[in-house]
Amino acid sequence: MRAAVLGNGQLYLGWDSSLRLREMFWPRVGLLNHLQENGDNRLVLWYDGHAYDLLTDEFVSRGRYLPGMGFEWTARHRHVSIEVTVHDWVDPYRPVWARAVQLSLPPGDRPVPAALYSVQAYAIGENTVGEQGAFDADRGRLYHFKGALWIAIELKETGRDETPPAPVAASLIGAVAKIRDGGVRFSHSDGAVHGPQVDHGLIQSAIGILWAETRVGKAEYLVGFGRDRQEADAMLDEAGGVDPVAARSRRYWAALSGPGAVSVKALAAHCDRGGGVLASCDTDVLGDYRDHYRYVWPRDAAMCVSALLRSGLPEYARRYISFCCEAISEEGFFHQRYRSDGTRGSGWHPWGLPQGDLPVQEDETALCLVSAGEYLEATGDLDCLHEAYVPFIRKAARFVLDYTTEGGALVRPSYDVWEERRGTFAFTQAACVAGLEAASAIARALGREPDCQDFRDSAGRLLSGLMLHLSDDERGYCRGITGISDEHSDFDKDWTDDASLFLIPLLLLPRGRAGLPGTRNADLVAAAWKRSALTWERLKESLAVSIPGTEVPGYARYPGDWYFRPDGAHGRPGNPWLVTTAWFALSGATLGLLSAGELKKYLSWFQAVTPKTGLMPEQLSCLSGEPLSASPLAWSHAMYLDLLSAAK
Repeated sequence: MRAAVLGNGQLYLGWDSSLRLREMFWPRVGLLNHLQENGDNRLVLWYDGHAYDLLTDEFVSRGRYLPGMGFEWTARHRHVSIEVTVHDWVDPYRPVWARAVQLSLPPGDRPVPAALYSVQAYAIGENTVGEQGAFDADRGRLYHFKGALWIAIELKETGRDETPPAPVAASLIGAVAKIRDGGVRFSHSDGAVHGPQVDHGLIQSAIGILWAETRVGKAEYLVGFGRDRQEADAMLDEAGGVDPVAARSRRYWAALSGPGAVSVKALAAHCDRGGGVLASCDTDVLGDYRDHYRYVWPRDAAMCVSALLRSGLPEYARRYISFCCEAISEEGFFHQRYRSDGTRGSGWHPWGLPQGDLPVQEDETALCLVSAGEYLEATGDLDCLHEAYVPFIRKAARFVLDYTTEGGALVRPSYDVWEERRGTFAFTQAACVAGLEAASAIARALGREPDCQDFRDSAGRLLSGLMLHLSDDERGYCRGITGISDEHSDFDKDWTDDASLFLIPLLLLPRGRAGLPGTRNADLVAAAWKRSALTWERLKESLAVSIPGTEVPGYARYPGDWYFRPDGAHGRPGNPWLVTTAWFALSGATLGLLSAGELKKYLSWFQAVTPKTGLMPEQLSCLSGEPLSASPLAWSHAMYLDLLSAAK
């Protein structure tokens, strides 16, 4: 679980609650973590013959986000009157991390010797082979590098409590040493650090300030990244220090305020400059699986950029549309997930499927079209959509149109939103209706009338199929049907309650939109409303999960959900997820089944289950309410932002 994440689309930093830096990605968000797994990246203080490590349980730390892309930490020793205040910032324009540190020592009659060190244990390029570290005493900088990945580090004294200043200046010292030899060593007698100034391989480094006398010591620590030493140095030189970085960051994010500010920052930190939106950069989920959430799932990413779009930040959707142009397959669909550089990510969907079927989640392709349509509505940016039309929008819409059966009335089997089972699902069908409608609107805006008509007609056939084959007037929508193929049809419905069904009215009956002329008739619209309401009422009871400390329940994915299920959870459908709980509330509000007051209770639910710094997990224990799985999860923050928008 992460307490803080900061980023600018090039550089991403993530800390756990003990102030340990756990993730450091550059130049692509989520691609290469330059820190050793569970690495020893920390602050060390020396005072009165003792070295104090801020990562130990001797210190209690707490934190909060600051205005701008910044975070404040306060760490207090449990037994000694030592307090450290740390302000971390990421420059909005450069790959620069800026940190201001204030060390406050126990009160006394006179200032005393003290030292502050930053200790680094990198794994540049996400491996621990072939790295070099060097301390340049003349330049006053520490360097780590491997190939075209350079990290430059600077530490400077910025103040003491003496008035006038003490005549003895503070000393800057640094060392690099092999971990197999014990790493860098601190002297308890005088606070000095020992080790060579250059070393290579699996190494550790330290850079520090040794004060001859102080009670309150202040320092700034800056880290710059580049493809060579000159570029890394230039980043630090151009940054100008901590105060200019902080000022730029506050100006850049000046419009952010209120309860959604942390969610926007968390989402923005997961957005790569190349357009990809990473699900989560939390490396704690690596475990024995040796894989992670550091991928662009087109499903999550589309919903995230749409939420940012509704929050007044259209540039993330524009970048994501460009990402889609590069990532989409020649056939017009998206694979399960991608790396932030647009290359295909690992997955688990089998390839040996019946003739004509593909190992895809068709909703991922459709939802990307939905986001492109929302971008058109919000911005009217025809230049962007014209450039994206042939490589992405038309190609994806043609795939959705063609990847059907039953004369175009049903989508072919694909994987569900949870990536667990194959079939023809009601949510996927609804997403394809909405995706084709969005593509039709874009085609019409660009003057491509034949495409507009084709996409509109296909959306109408799929909407009719959703009403005819995937729902009824007694129970609403079923989860899906299986056994569909070109040879035979089996329309036995799977009535398992599934939270993805909450999304159908959000796709088919969006607030403030009546749908495209010619796509729907009055009977279909009436049926969609009625069946959505029936489904909502059905799932409201079956998927509700009450957890301690909350006024209203959260919502599980489906009965018997196995993922992160705690022992002793008999009789509960599963853990409540933040996204599914938001879908319940948003769907209820759209259908008029949840009042404004009840919607606000769900905003309070989110606030109650979110850790103090504001970063939201994927799910919660259905027994204790404890955060589980990856944290932060971009998708959770996106749905919270949509709840905030709906409550306005």
